[in-house]
Amino acid sequence: MNDDAKLKVQREYRRIVAELQQAASNMRGTSGRDASLEQSRDALATTLERLISEYSTQAEQTIGSTVWDQLVIAFFGETNAGKSTLIETMRILTNEETRAQARAETGNAQDGMIVGDGRADFTKVYSEYHLKINGKPFTLIDVPGIEGREEDYSEEIKRALAKAHCIFYVQGHNKQPDTATAEKIKRYLKDWVSVYSIYNIRGGSGDYDMPEERETLMKEKVVKTEVLITNTFRDILGERYKGNISLQGLLAMCSVAEFAESRTDLLRTQKKLKAYFGDGDALFRFSRMHSLIELIDDMADHFLEEIVEANKQKMISLARTAYHGISDELSRQQDATRRTRLLLHTLQGDIRSIAVKTQAAVERDIKQVNDNAYNQLKDKVCAAIDNKVLNEKQRKFAIEQLESTLPSRLERDINEVVARDIGEMNEYIKQRKQQIDYIPITEQLSIDDPQKRLGSFFVSTKRIEQALNLGMSDVGSFAISVAGGASIGSFFTFIAPGVATATGAVLGGLSHIARKTIFGDERRSKAKQVARRQIDAARIDSKIRLKELTKGICDQIAENRDRMMGAIEEETRNLQTIEGIIDDTQQSITTFIEDIKSKEYGTI
Repeated sequence: MNDDAKLKVQREYRRIVAELQQAASNMRGTSGRDASLEQSRDALATTLERLISEYSTQAEQTIGSTVWDQLVIAFFGETNAGKSTLIETMRILTNEETRAQARAETGNAQDGMIVGDGRADFTKVYSEYHLKINGKPFTLIDVPGIEGREEDYSEEIKRALAKAHCIFYVQGHNKQPDTATAEKIKRYLKDWVSVYSIYNIRGGSGDYDMPEERETLMKEKVVKTEVLITNTFRDILGERYKGNISLQGLLAMCSVAEFAESRTDLLRTQKKLKAYFGDGDALFRFSRMHSLIELIDDMADHFLEEIVEANKQKMISLARTAYHGISDELSRQQDATRRTRLLLHTLQGDIRSIAVKTQAAVERDIKQVNDNAYNQLKDKVCAAIDNKVLNEKQRKFAIEQLESTLPSRLERDINEVVARDIGEMNEYIKQRKQQIDYIPITEQLSIDDPQKRLGSFFVSTKRIEQALNLGMSDVGSFAISVAGGASIGSFFTFIAPGVATATGAVLGGLSHIARKTIFGDERRSKAKQVARRQIDAARIDSKIRLKELTKGICDQIAENRDRMMGAIEEETRNLQTIEGIIDDTQQSITTFIEDIKSKEYGTI
């Protein structure tokens, strides 16, 4: 049965370790390219791994140090509180083995030798006493006092408490424990062991020399002090505190002891007390020591349940430590994760906004470049028509030059405005993303070389010609018409509806205007009107044809926007995954604690 209980306890310890190990593995497996998020993730994973190590170590130490075949009780308390007196009484009542051996070896009584005389700290290291009560084995440990120079043997205290299934804390002063002592108790006892307080009512033989002093131990003052002690311990120790026993240890010991000859102080006290009370039995009953004996007897009957229960409480304590350890680390990372979440959310809006703004800017600027190019062409063609200095050949050459440079000028200016608009978008995103260092800004939109910067956006002369349909084949008939003597007006009227594009017609036919000698202001004015009209028509047609190019650029902006938004959404999901792992782990720990607490006392 003991081995079965031990295996069940081990299984439950390992259960919570497995939960933490899974959480740590999941945490390490999460994605996340932002440096701040990676730092938070690694810090949380490291915390989980540290908790696993600490939990596993404490669990193994607890299982290894636990005595599984008998009850172990530690007597703990302030210096000179009477711990050793109570343990000596238990040794006498159970005829403890070392007591019997000492008597046999010396041939004399040896009772009282482990009891201090009150002048200084007596118990310096913990001592174990193996006793039996009604045939049931149990161990009592006398732990060093927590006052005086307890730092000299604090490790002994910890070692004793690690073995104990329950603690009897002995309060030896007729007053409420002070706050400092109470906090010290809490520090040493932790919260996984059952704790009983023993109010060891102080008093010597002189306190019982009057008959009224021997009527009852539980006088009004004692009851009030007992209430104060009970309330104080309950407030400090919570559910681990099981109650108080009030007794008089000195009277109990004197009722049953055969003191060593060297303990003349105890012999004198014993003699007086027996004289006052009549005999040892009456003295023992008055001391209320029987309440402690009955409690230990009952606990020894159910020591295995006490072992299991003590381990259950330690599991709960370790699980809570893990829970709070995770919470503490999460709190430390909260500013970073909160900032990351806010930055991700803000950056999404910024990218969406700047993408729309850039698309509008590209559309506006390409239209403006197109309008400017054709307006300048119009002005320069009209100027060439007006130039009386030029002869026919020179005028033709001037207009042909204007015609030939339009595609390259459009190419240059469109590339410049698109590069500027995309560059401004990239710079804005670069500034806004700040610490979110993983957001992918497309390389062709952010490096210096314009051809690479624009990538598929880059506008070539060939693409301009394709967009504007600037081939010369459509204008062959224009030359024939002009050569046949058609008027300028009829020439433009003729070509307007029949060519593939107005732009191609204008740019292909403008040079033919120069072939005719224009005489008189009236004919020049008419030629300029026709030129302006046809160039305006070409500008509008060019704008329509450039919409495809503009749409391609805006589509690319939208694709890059979506890619950046996708990266942000992915990182947001990574953050949510990390938080989900923590939430799930804490919920698992809470469920584990509730499951352990729900089991009947002493079962697991």
